[in-house]
Amino acid sequence: AAGASSIYINVGSTTASAFVLLSPVPYVLPTAAVKAYANNASPAAADINGLNVTNTGAGGAVTLTLPAAATMLGMSFRVQVTVAQNIVLNPAATEYVALGGSDVVNKDLTIAGVIGNYADIYCDGAGYNVVSYSGVLTKEA
Repeated sequence: AAGASSIYINVGSTTASAFVLLSPVPYVLPTAAVKAYANNASPAAADINGLNVTNTGAGGAVTLTLPAAATMLGMSFRVQVTVAQNIVLNPAATEYVALGGSDVVNKDLTIAGVIGNYADIYCDGAGYNVVSYSGVLTKEA
């Protein structure tokens, strides 16, 4: 994001130094409250901001149509597979979900249906950015 800065803290000893980057991006803790979607949904910003979003109870793939990025500016959420079904994040036609340098608009991001896969998502107001993940994520071609 424009104007974002990083803070480094020295956590080293007197013989060696190590620095930890404190990210300017807010991460959602794994212990945060959970919001489960067992079916396709179009959640509002308040429905996912700061939460662990799961597919608990799903009998098939779940597609989440993301809120307008302008309404999520500076917000984050985690999407975690808890049932062995894919979770698809669908941005608005003029917005993106960026993964590995691909920020092509109107392309879905799929989190493979393996229990434990997750993606940490941050919104910069123009689109959504995968800032960390575990497992297999694919961006629609």
